[in-house]
This record gives sequence, C-alpha cells and structure tokens, in this order.
Amino acid sequence: MAKNADWSGRVGTLAVFLFSLWTFYYQTLRPAQLKVYVAPVVFYGRDDESDAFIVPLTMINEGASTGTVLKAELVVETVDSGAKDTSFKIFYSAYIGQNLRDTSQARRPFMPIPILGNGSVSETIIFKPQEVWRGPLVTEPGSFKFRLSLQTVAVNPLRWLLAVPENVYPSIPEAILEAKYVSPQDLQAGKLLPMNSKDWGTIKSGTN
Repeated sequence: MAKNADWSGRVGTLAVFLFSLWTFYYQTLRPAQLKVYVAPVVFYGRDDESDAFIVPLTMINEGASTGTVLKAELVVETVDSGAKDTSFKIFYSAYIGQNLRDTSQARRPFMPIPILGNGSVSETIIFKPQEVWRGPLVTEPGSFKFRLSLQTVAVNPLRWLLAVPENVYPSIPEAILEAKYVSPQDLQAGKLLPMNSKDWGTIKSGTN
C-alpha cells in the first residue's frame, strides 16, 4: 500500500509539473497567431489630386508573443464582366487616421503596429497610391476587387529550442466592393464614398 501511495504521489507531482509547464508555454512562450478583421465598409476619397482608400482594421493576437505589422499593401482592380482586360492599382499604408484633408484632425504617418500577446489593436489605415496617375480610379458605380496583405514579424522566444517561424502572414481573402453612387462633385469637395463588401471577415493567420 505504501509503495502504491508513493507511486501515486509521483504521478500526481509529474502531472502538476507538466500542467505548469504547459501553462507557462501557453501564457508566455506561445508564438504569435494573428487574426485580421476588415470592416465591411471601406471609404474612397481624393486627397491632393490623388486617390485614397480608408480601411478600418482590427488585428487580434491569439498567441502569447508579440506580433508586429510592419506595413500593409492594398491592390485594387476594376471588375467589368464585359471587358477582356482589367486594370489594377497598388496602394501603400501611408497614414493612420480617418481624415484626408482636415489637418486639424488626428492623422499620423504609418509606423509599425505592435500587437501584444493575447491582445488586439484597432486602427484605420489610409492607403495612398504607389504611383501617381491622372484622374480618379472610381469614376462611376461598379465593382472593384480588393486584395489586402500585411507584412508582419513575430517575436520567437523559442528560437533557441525550436525552429518556429518568426514571420506571420495573416490570410485575408479577396473581396468585391461595390460603389453604388459616385459624385465627382462630392469627391472634389472632399467627401468620402462608402464602398460595401460582404466578403471580408475574420480569418486565422497562416505562417511561413
């Protein structure tokens, strides 16, 4: 009986140790796991004779380690079922904020966004074109395909033990956004055009 009790005690101690080890890993060492939620409404406007898209994002880190969004890229493609060719434009993450022309409102240059472990960050990113072209991209009601990608890096506390990838690439699906009403006069006056999508939502990250 004493030997069985001693064995049971050792098993119980081992179980407690393993549970503590797992808890420590889960709460402290678990690599970053990012989710990205893109709002179903994106805004289009004109700023200093160039296009701009305002995209609200919420980024969630389900890991314990910090993940950082270094930059974001937005590709906008015209969709026309009657056309053989489509055109697309590439936009970069230029600012954080919600206003294009009112400099009295808070708007700051885009900088890397850290997302702490088990935390979340909500930001509104203003995308500007990488190349300047004449005339607006959105000139009449229609459909536009959006491809949003984030370049991120994650802290890897296990790099001395395991080959855990340090780069985390959230998987964000393509989305078709509809511009139902376009007024050149409103755009010229600085008003924003809402564009709606049913495709964007919360998608778990992948790793490379």
